Amino acid sequence: MFPPVESLHLIRSDHLPWNQGEGYSESSGLCIKINAFSLPNTSLAFVPGVGIRALINHGTANISTDWEIKSPLFQDTGGADLFLSGVYFTGIVVLAWNDFGHPILKLQNCYAQVSHSDVSFSGELSVLYNSFSEPMEKPILKNLNKMLCPIITSEVEALNANLSMLKALRKIDNYTLLDYSLISSPEITENYVDLNLKGVFYPLENLTDTPFSSVPFVLPEHSDSMIYIGISEYFFKSASYAYFTAGAFNVTLTTKEIFNHLIRNSQGLGSMLSRIAELYILSQPFMVKVLATEPPLVNLLPGNFTLDIPASFVIFTQSKNSTAKTIVSMDFVSLRGQEGSLRIPVLFLQ
Repeated sequence: MFPPVESLHLIRSDHLPWNQGEGYSESSGLCIKINAFSLPNTSLAFVPGVGIRALINHGTANISTDWEIKSPLFQDTGGADLFLSGVYFTGIVVLAWNDFGHPILKLQNCYAQVSHSDVSFSGELSVLYNSFSEPMEKPILKNLNKMLCPIITSEVEALNANLSMLKALRKIDNYTLLDYSLISSPEITENYVDLNLKGVFYPLENLTDTPFSSVPFVLPEHSDSMIYIGISEYFFKSASYAYFTAGAFNVTLTTKEIFNHLIRNSQGLGSMLSRIAELYILSQPFMVKVLATEPPLVNLLPGNFTLDIPASFVIFTQSKNSTAKTIVSMDFVSLRGQEGSLRIPVLFLQ
């Protein structure tokens, strides 16, 4: 059951089939608005290898119209309220994709019918119109039922136009882009729909493929949640490679930044930097440079993951008009692991 909708425009007056041809103008015609509708019996079912079957039964709608007719022989303005009941629709929405990785929707086997209608008119000649309202209901239903599937098909095509405008390549930050376009048509079975997305990061200024390839994987059979997301190592490796290529892992800290952030720590690295500062800061400034020597490596394991970061750490000084002088230089690999089970339906697959 959907809540009432106030003044929802369904069709523009210039798109109605009876508002075309000789003598038609923008000042002559009608506008249809849906004031309320109810779809109490609605169901969706997967059609394996095809799409999604939609079924609507016993629907109702309250529609209002306003018109203005101007002609040399006759002029009139008014409105009408139309109550429709016994609304029935069935059709299959076919899911596909285009060469740009955008989803495409197609409507097949459309059948729509309205069983009953009740119309009442308002305006200067409403008494005259209402006397003919009952005989008019059958022609209204006949013409409306002819229009329903073409209208629904037109709305699906309009939705496709909006889908084609979606950005499948999105800027994440000043370093990378993420490509999440479809790489194949959605896979539809009796119980679920699989959407295979590319999921690749690229450096912002270099949209070249990664030097490694992705490995197809299949989600385990689960049915406890409505949506499952599978993320492979390739997703993280492409992100690591993109950020590394873009220089995001190269950081140089100046004396001011070191004092503001690191010297406050009296233990560990902060203590060492404080000692070096005492020896060199009075005569010349020093800087710390940390950079990854290779793209960080992510390994996904059942219930666990590891992150290896090969990096270099250099502390150096540099006076004006002189070359840099290295104080401390070291290479290291930072290893991190995380154990435990995931509480959300996101499956990390090796």
